[in-house]
Amino acid sequence: MTTEGTELEADTVVSGQVRTFLIADVRGYTRFSNEHGDEMAARLADRFAVLAREVIALHGGEVTELRGDEALAVFDSPRAAIRAALDLQERFRENVVTHPELPLEVGMGIDAGEALPVQGGYRGGALNLAARLCALAGPGEVFASQGVIHLARKMSGFRFLDRGEVQLKGLTDPAPVVQIAREGSIPQDVTKFTVRAAPRDNLPLQTTPFIGREREVKSIAELLKQQDVRLLTLTGPGGTGKTRLSLRVAMDLIDTFADGIFFVSLAPIRNPDVVSASIATTLGVTEGSERSVDENLAEYLAGKRLLLVLDNFEHLLPASSAVSSLLAKAPHLKVLATSREPLHLSSEQEYPVPPLAVPDPDNLPGIEALSEFEAVQLFIQRARAARPGFTLTDDNGSAVAEICSRLDGLPLAIELAAARVKMFSPEALLARLSSRLKLLTGGARDAPDRQQTLRGTIEWSYRLLSPSEQRLFTRLSVFHGGCTLAAAEEVCTSEEDTDDDALEGMASLIDKSLLRQEGEDETRFAMLETVREYSADKLAEEDAGNEARRDHAKYYLELAERAESELRGPKQAEWLQRLDAEHDNLRAALSWLLEEGSDEAALRLAVSLGLFWHVRAHFGEGRHWVETGLERGGSVSPGTRMKALGCASTLAILQADRERAISAATEQLALARQQNDSANASQALVFLGIAAIHQGESALAVKYLEERLSIVRGLESPADYANTIYSLGLAKSEEGRFSEAIVQIEEALSAFRERGEQFWIANAVGGLAFIALMQGREGDARALLEEYLEMAVQLQDKANIAAGLEGLAALATETGDLRPACRLFACAGSLRAEIGGRLMSQRNSKFVEQRLNSARARLGDDEWARAWEEGKAMSPEQAIDLGPPTSPSDL
Repeated sequence: MTTEGTELEADTVVSGQVRTFLIADVRGYTRFSNEHGDEMAARLADRFAVLAREVIALHGGEVTELRGDEALAVFDSPRAAIRAALDLQERFRENVVTHPELPLEVGMGIDAGEALPVQGGYRGGALNLAARLCALAGPGEVFASQGVIHLARKMSGFRFLDRGEVQLKGLTDPAPVVQIAREGSIPQDVTKFTVRAAPRDNLPLQTTPFIGREREVKSIAELLKQQDVRLLTLTGPGGTGKTRLSLRVAMDLIDTFADGIFFVSLAPIRNPDVVSASIATTLGVTEGSERSVDENLAEYLAGKRLLLVLDNFEHLLPASSAVSSLLAKAPHLKVLATSREPLHLSSEQEYPVPPLAVPDPDNLPGIEALSEFEAVQLFIQRARAARPGFTLTDDNGSAVAEICSRLDGLPLAIELAAARVKMFSPEALLARLSSRLKLLTGGARDAPDRQQTLRGTIEWSYRLLSPSEQRLFTRLSVFHGGCTLAAAEEVCTSEEDTDDDALEGMASLIDKSLLRQEGEDETRFAMLETVREYSADKLAEEDAGNEARRDHAKYYLELAERAESELRGPKQAEWLQRLDAEHDNLRAALSWLLEEGSDEAALRLAVSLGLFWHVRAHFGEGRHWVETGLERGGSVSPGTRMKALGCASTLAILQADRERAISAATEQLALARQQNDSANASQALVFLGIAAIHQGESALAVKYLEERLSIVRGLESPADYANTIYSLGLAKSEEGRFSEAIVQIEEALSAFRERGEQFWIANAVGGLAFIALMQGREGDARALLEEYLEMAVQLQDKANIAAGLEGLAALATETGDLRPACRLFACAGSLRAEIGGRLMSQRNSKFVEQRLNSARARLGDDEWARAWEEGKAMSPEQAIDLGPPTSPSDL
């Protein structure tokens, strides 16, 4: 693609909230530093900074972040950004002649879009895309998005060349990449990219520029690249910036680990036994039906080249043995941990995180040199977020230096102090800081000085809050993993407060850096863990501490009971995502209810989450909460106990614990008959029927389910009736009575569709798909499998995704598409390994196994092995896309 035209008479300025971002990165900077030393590297970085600032300013841009070998600039016009980028590349080429000892080979990326100014930086997809385009650009190249080219169309003297498409994180479709150059400066036959998957990661978006730490970032990255460094722990007191530093290093290493980098926040977790489950959830590894989560994790990670970032480990040190075990079983796994103390493992290398560099108040340099100190840079950035016009001057410079020095260069302390610039000048701030920064009454005097200073800083910020803000601040500590505004309003406000009071209070706490706003689809609020710990300590001093925790548990019990109903309707996917976000709060509520002896409420909460435990494959965790409540007994009503037994039976079936599944359902049935409770009796019968199906006892299953059908007909419950005839259809399918099975499953499917129950729609469609396969109705099977997989993927239901892939693989075997069949079988096998066990009926399992063996024999061992490895490395979506033809017209 080459686009030429007449230049517009004036730049089309993109106004409002639309900005154009230019990111430039010096290629080979780390190698240059290693070969020539830090002094020469600093000279190279300085030369880069001088040229970047000069040229970008000439074109009306603003350099908003400059970090050694990388610059971020913002423009109001995409055309100005293009001109600046190409002029800058020319200056870099000239630099090779004038300063041959400082070679500047720079790649650049440009994108334009809506951006939100936040805390001294910007947030928006354009910034992310510009960074990824920059990462693709080679030395001397400028890459831009199609959107930039559209906005800058008709520029003369430039060429826009199609460089193909690349799959980038966060984008559903491959993104076109366009190279920009001056006319005649690059050949016509440039190499195009081929679509490739972006590195996998879940690193949270950082909304403020990263300040300083260049030496630490470089050192940590180099350590992680060393073959003998498997576990690297960043240590230091709370507030030193360990988390932010780990994320910066992870971003820099994003292309180093072929299987991705994953961030696991351990701060919300209180039980060391849950650490493995949290890692598994982050990686998408589900609990097994027959194996522990540790075994599933080890198998999943065994061949992966992957970096785990485990954040805030200090309160979960007993779980370090699980980390050690994973490292032993996964030879290419590396772990970057942050903790206030080492994990004390033999494979561990500790990296103490120092405070930010601070000036000596007794020997202050000039303003320009003063502003180069990392602590001062952070103070300026955060002060400008609070008061945009803030600048460092001869008048306030000494006060800023003194503040940073007294706070020992601790990033969190500096952020909290700088946020007060909105109210006080640095001189007034220093005076208040001097009188407020003292040890808390009753504080541990043998704690490290920096911890005492940080605690004093938070105390000082707390005392500046109004009484209502203080109450809100302390009560927010009961939340784990953040909360929504609605949750905060319900748990943290009094009857006298209005919704506006809560909103204003939250906004004030955010403004004072005591609370963070996060999330994209739904706004959530969270505290830094250090701040939350202080807040929790203050709550413990109040008489209302138990009241807050009780209100928290009450809110999440009500949420779970509402979710139980919503999960059986058209908003199922939405509510599953909501429960995902509240998982840590639900755990905290369950723990508190059990600690307080509220067994009835705890069981109600655990049982209300039954379908959540099921669909999200949290089988073991769900069983833990339900079985704990059942074992304790306590003052639990018969109705709650019966529901809990039914939930225990279901989860036991999913973990292939058929003995417990039958015993729990049998006890539920006996208690229901004793209580004359027809609804619970019918539930127990369906659980017994499903257990029989999985045991291959289809005749017994039909007996249980027909008895249940006679009960539900008198209950006038359409949902129970639909579930019963669906289960009966499965049992008859297991017996080979396909015609009867189809009639009953289709009747159930119609009812599920009317109710919008996506999970059960998917299951029913899957049941019909496998019957069609076994009857040789390939066209029907293909259509049903497509629908089945589409819904399973939407629900993130790995068990049904695996079954759908196996069905598609069996179909491919029947049609002779053997390589796609092998890839599909392999991808399904990987998912089965994560889940553990086979959650299919015996007839379906045998059918799939026969087709797998047939495909392997026909393809041959060598071809099979190659295709199998390809499939194991694929996502389900990739396996489906590269699978067999999906419609008869494609054959």
